[in-house]
Amino acid sequence: MQVATGCDGAAGRFVHVSALLLQAELSGKDSIKTGLLFVKKTDAETSTFVTVFKHAFLAEELDLDVKNALNLALEMSTRFNGDAVSAREDFEKLLRFCSTPGGSSDENLDLPKPRCASWAVEIAKIGEPWEKGISQTYIDLFKFLRSDRGPLLPAHQAVSLATELMKAGPSAGENFIQAYRYGVASRGLDLSAQDAIAFARKLAFTEKSASPVTKPSNSKN
Repeated sequence: MQVATGCDGAAGRFVHVSALLLQAELSGKDSIKTGLLFVKKTDAETSTFVTVFKHAFLAEELDLDVKNALNLALEMSTRFNGDAVSAREDFEKLLRFCSTPGGSSDENLDLPKPRCASWAVEIAKIGEPWEKGISQTYIDLFKFLRSDRGPLLPAHQAVSLATELMKAGPSAGENFIQAYRYGVASRGLDLSAQDAIAFARKLAFTEKSASPVTKPSNSKN
């Protein structure tokens, strides 16, 4: 009866989610309870849940236990107040950037898999208010902060600063980069790297993503 109260495709979404979780050996009660959450959700939200859960749970990927994988998938679907497609794309891109070993230390984070999962969710959720995802903006900013074109920050400092800046909006990364370049330029402010970081950070938050961005239609705000 609960499934019948859903909109078009409710039964399919319920079966898809509950069957997936049963296959992962979650209890029948919890599998059905979770499946019912998607009766009144969209196909896109359901697809995001399934994608994130598989990435988190499968042994060849993150290999998390079923409860932790379930929690991550819910964070990116039923608890995500933004565009479901952008959330899924951000999560996958951030996960690849985090967990895939690269040729140099500025190409990715190369963190342990469980940490990658929680980190990817944390960063993707920063993009909740914005129409488009923030993963590529974040990655470009991180690489700049790590490079000799930027301040050559250690990885942990680059992660912290990039995460902070993304909270100012999707254009904050580019605002920071342009301000930093002007700050250190001999024909600009001719500042030290640390002073240029402080100047650029202040400007990025002052701008507060001056470009207007429309929130997704399924946002609660």
